[in-house]
Amino acid sequence: MKSRQPFSMAIPQFLTPYIERFLSEIRPQIPGAEEHHWLWASSSGGGLCGQAIFKIVTDRTTAAFGHPVNPHLFRSIAATTIAVSTPGQVRLSRDLLGHARLDTTERYYNLAGSIQAGQDYANALETVRKTVAPKAGARQRSRPQ
Repeated sequence: MKSRQPFSMAIPQFLTPYIERFLSEIRPQIPGAEEHHWLWASSSGGGLCGQAIFKIVTDRTTAAFGHPVNPHLFRSIAATTIAVSTPGQVRLSRDLLGHARLDTTERYYNLAGSIQAGQDYANALETVRKTVAPKAGARQRSRPQ
């Protein structure tokens, strides 16, 4: 973690068989993986560094979606999803992201306010369109040709 603090959380039960298979069958096949305790082992014998994980994630999301989605964006998506879908539990996003303070999560990751602002703006434009457009159309029809 950037804070240099250990981070621990429960893994959803449905992921357990996949993680167990990775640890028992796949990870041991990576040369040098037994020499360190990093979860993600690189093919060069050490643990995968942040930059390598960033590249893998952006390469794979580009292939899947046509544009890169970086790990920080996944963090933002998680915090925003929690804030939008369960606003009463927004503190969960702080814990999920491993932040000591909720204001850090709010400032850098929770985009729910931006989403609401965009929706409010779209609604305001629609209101203007409905009220101004009919009046403008009536003026155009009443002009002599």
